[in-house]
Amino acid sequence: MIIVLACDTFSTHNNGTTISAQRLVSELRKKGHEVRVITTGEPGEGLYICPHYQHGLVSTLASWQGVSIGKPDDEVILKALEGADVVHCYMPFVLSKRVAKLAKQCGVACTAAFHCQPEDITYNLGMSSCGFMADFFYWALREFFYKKVNYIHCPSQFIADELEKNHYKGKRYVISNGISERFQHEDIPKIPQLKGKFCILMVGRLSKEKRQDVLIKACLLSKHAQDIQLILAGHGPKETKYRRMAQKLPNPAIFGFYSQEDLVRLINMCDLYVHASDVEIEAISCMEAFACGLVPVISKSNMSATPQFALCENSLFKRADAQDLANKIDYWIEHPEEKKAMAKKYIESSAKYRLDDCVNRMIEMFREASSASTVSAYFVCYKQRRSQCLHPQTTSTVNRSPHSYRARDVGRLVRQKKRDGFRDILYTAHSPQGDPLYHLLLVLDGALRHISVDESRNHHIAANLVSPHFLRDRTRIPHKRGLRCSVRRLTRSTPRTHDGANGHDASSSLFHHIGENRTRHRHRTDCICCE
Repeated sequence: MIIVLACDTFSTHNNGTTISAQRLVSELRKKGHEVRVITTGEPGEGLYICPHYQHGLVSTLASWQGVSIGKPDDEVILKALEGADVVHCYMPFVLSKRVAKLAKQCGVACTAAFHCQPEDITYNLGMSSCGFMADFFYWALREFFYKKVNYIHCPSQFIADELEKNHYKGKRYVISNGISERFQHEDIPKIPQLKGKFCILMVGRLSKEKRQDVLIKACLLSKHAQDIQLILAGHGPKETKYRRMAQKLPNPAIFGFYSQEDLVRLINMCDLYVHASDVEIEAISCMEAFACGLVPVISKSNMSATPQFALCENSLFKRADAQDLANKIDYWIEHPEEKKAMAKKYIESSAKYRLDDCVNRMIEMFREASSASTVSAYFVCYKQRRSQCLHPQTTSTVNRSPHSYRARDVGRLVRQKKRDGFRDILYTAHSPQGDPLYHLLLVLDGALRHISVDESRNHHIAANLVSPHFLRDRTRIPHKRGLRCSVRRLTRSTPRTHDGANGHDASSSLFHHIGENRTRHRHRTDCICCE
C-alpha cells in the first residue's frame, strides 16, 4: 500500500507522539509499504515539507512543548496524495484537517489517531481544576476535525471510552503504539556513579501534568532517602523549577535527555520506575520500562490510561499523594525478592504490546478503511468550482450550481451501493476534454460493471443511484441536506432513448438527458457524450 502520514512534528525526539510516528513509519517500510510523511521541519527521504506557524497563541503553547503547528500547502499535500491508498492523521490541527479534506476530494480513505488529550491542554493553560474545560476541548476537537473521520486509532481503551462518552461517532480501533524490540531485559552493571544506590527512574517531558514534583517530594519523604538516586530523563518547560526542588535531596538528582540506545542501558541499570503523571493516553515510556524488567509504581489517576498496566496493588499510588508514593517506594526497597518475582511477570505482560503486532493491527485498519473507499483515484479537479457542470457547452440551464456535485458526493452514494470491491480499479485525472467530472462518471461506470451491478439499469450511474427503482431496493442513502436533491435534479429518474441521428439508447454513454427542466438534451457536434 501507499500510506500517507500527516504529522505536524516528525523529525524531533522530544515527545511520545513523534517517536511513535517514527517507529510506525520505520516498521511499515520494513514490511514493504511505501510511506509518505507530510510534516514540517527539515527535508528528508519520504518527507513532504509544509511551512509552520510561528505566531499566535496555539503555536506558542505548542512550541513550549517542542511541537510545531503545520501550515497547509495544497501543492505539497496533493503531491503526497497522488496514487495513495490511505491517509493517517496524527494530530487534529489545521494541517491534518486540510489533508483529510483533500484526501476525501481525491477519493483517498482517511483515518486519524487521537494523541492530543484535552487534559494536556487544560493543565498547560493552568485550568487543571476546571473539568468543564476538558469537556469543552473534547467537543471542540470533535467539531473541528474528528466528526469528519470514520476511523479513529485509540492507543488505549481508556481514551476510546472517553471518546465514546463525548459522542465521537467514528469507528474506534484500540491499538497500542507498541514497544520497540530494542527494549529488552539485559544484565548491565551500574556505572560507578550509581553503585550502592537504589536508582529510581522516570522518563517523560518535564511539564506540569507529568508531576515529577510529586516524585521529588516522595524521595524526600522516604525512609531510605539517603540511599535513593533519582534520575529524571527528559526536558521541558518545568526543568528549571524541578532542578531547584531536587537540590534538597540527599543525593543530587540526575537530569538528562538520552538517545534510545542510552535509554535502554539506563533502564537496565535502575531498580524502580515511577510514573507520576496525572494525564496520559498510554505512557509508552512506562511500557518500555517494565518490558526491560523494572517494576513500575503508577499514579492512580482517572485521567490516565497507565494504571491498566499495574499487576498488583503496590504498583499503584494515590494521585498527587507524595506520602503514599513514598510508602510504595519503601515497600519495594524492603522487599527485593518480591520485586524480582514481579519483574518477571511484567516482562511477560509486555509481550502483547510488541511493536510488530501493533503495526500489523494498524495495517488491518488501513486496509479496512481503504476497501471502504469508493475508488482509489486521484482527481486533479479539487480546484473546480462547485458550479462546474458536466456539459458546459450545452444549455445554460445546466450551468447552475444545483446541478453540480463533487467527487465525494458521488463517492458517498456509491459507497452505500457497494462497500467492497472498489480497490485498485482505475486511476484517473483530467479527461482529454477537460471535464474531470465526466471522466469520474466513466470511472464509476466501470466500477459498477466490475462488481456485476445489474447492467439493464446501467444507462446512467447517478440515475441508478437515486431513481425510484434504486430506492425500491431498500438500499440506504445518506439523506444529507442538499445532496440527494441536487443529484436528483441533475439526473433523470428514468431512461429515455434519443431519436436523433446518433440513435443513442439506454446503454450508451452517460448523461444523455440532464437538466432541471427535464427537457431532452440537445446533442451537438461538440458535446462530449455525442463524440
